[in-house]
Amino acid sequence: MAAKLSQGVMAPGFLPEARRAIAQPDVVWIHVPQLEAAALVHLATRIRKPCVVTCHTDVVLPPGAKNQAISALLRRTHRFALARADAVVSYTQSYADASPMLVGRRDRLRVIAPPVEVVLPSEATSRDWRAATGTGDRKIIGICARLAPEKGFE
Repeated sequence: MAAKLSQGVMAPGFLPEARRAIAQPDVVWIHVPQLEAAALVHLATRIRKPCVVTCHTDVVLPPGAKNQAISALLRRTHRFALARADAVVSYTQSYADASPMLVGRRDRLRVIAPPVEVVLPSEATSRDWRAATGTGDRKIIGICARLAPEKGFE
C-alpha cells in the first residue's frame, strides 16, 4: 500500500522490486526529485551498473516544519545520488545554471532536451476553436503542466 508524503508517494514494495529490476538493464536511469534516489544509485553501484540521473526540478515546498524536513531529506538523497551518478542530465542549460542541486556537477552534466514534437493546428482548426470558445483575436497562452502553488500560476 502506498502512502503520500507531501507531493511524493511512498510505496513499500518499490525498493525490493527495484533491486530485482536493476540487475536487468545495462544502465540505470534515475529521475529526481525522488525520495528513493540515493537507495537506487546505491543498489546500482553495488552491482557495478552505470547510473544516469535526470534532474527535473528542485523541490521548493511551502513554509512549515514538516515541509522543511521533507526538503532537507530530499536534498540529502539527491546530493548522494548526484555525487555517485556517472552522468547527470538537465533538460535546459538555464536550469543547469540556476539549480542549486546541479552546482559542482559540471564535469558529468549533459543538457538533453526532451524529444517533443510540436504540431501546430491548421488555420481552420484554430479559427473553429476560437469561434467555439469565444476567445476572438485575444492572445492565448497554453500550458501542459502540474499546476502547483510553487510554480507561481496564481
